[in-house]
Amino acid sequence: MAAPGPAHQRLRDHLHQTRLLGSISSAYADLLAAAEAELDGGSAPEAVHNLQLLRLELRRQQALDPGLVATTA
Repeated sequence: MAAPGPAHQRLRDHLHQTRLLGSISSAYADLLAAAEAELDGGSAPEAVHNLQLLRLELRRQQALDPGLVATTA
């Protein structure tokens, strides 16, 4: 049986990297939700605004078409 070629190895590397990135996205979303849950009426406006911007960016990234991202990359 012949050893996998370079294209096969690139495919395996790509799948490994995208799976890692996918797991990072869910961990990041959990951390963001926990930070948002800590906010209260006395939270600094800058902290509230920063978390709002991070939530907006996360939603934007989650809405991207994976096929389009792969084609662009």
